[in-house]
Amino acid sequence: MLHAGRETLRRGCRRERAGFYAAVSARVAAALLCAYPCGASSPAQAGFTPKDGQVLGRTMGYVGEGRTGATVIAVVFLPDHSPSRREAELVRDVIGDGLTAGRIRLQARLVPLGQLAELSGVDALYVTPGTANDPAVPLAARRLRVPTVSTSMECVEAAHCAVSFSTEPTVQIVINRNAAERAGVQFTQAFRLLVTER
Repeated sequence: MLHAGRETLRRGCRRERAGFYAAVSARVAAALLCAYPCGASSPAQAGFTPKDGQVLGRTMGYVGEGRTGATVIAVVFLPDHSPSRREAELVRDVIGDGLTAGRIRLQARLVPLGQLAELSGVDALYVTPGTANDPAVPLAARRLRVPTVSTSMECVEAAHCAVSFSTEPTVQIVINRNAAERAGVQFTQAFRLLVTER
């Protein structure tokens, strides 16, 4: 009788925990999936879009114990590499003077790859084409203890980025545990329950 009572209690606790995590995940999912006005389509624009900016900002809100306020993204680029320079300029144009995404206000700072060693005062490194596999990027991320971020899924699959995301046709966010650990970066448990981890 006592054993049956304990088993019933354990099942009840498991159901409560499952319900709690489902509710938390639903709230995180709603915040991310509604980053762009719900039911609206993103602009027909190649590369980094306003929807990407919203997802980037909201993702940054789940770094560490949860961030709020001004968040500076260092957009790392190669000045002599046209795809890298174009993406960096596009990210800067989308974020503008400050892009509000949930509790975060994104600010972009364009940083040539060769200046990473002197970089300070940023909260993430956004890597553009041709920069992800340069050893200066993980060294800077580890020194600054900030995540490396990209819209290229190849970047996270190769463990060059701590987090990559795509917004079309649906929002998808992938974390690379090894890359995040090397940079000394953690994400909130609620966020990790929702996204894919490699």
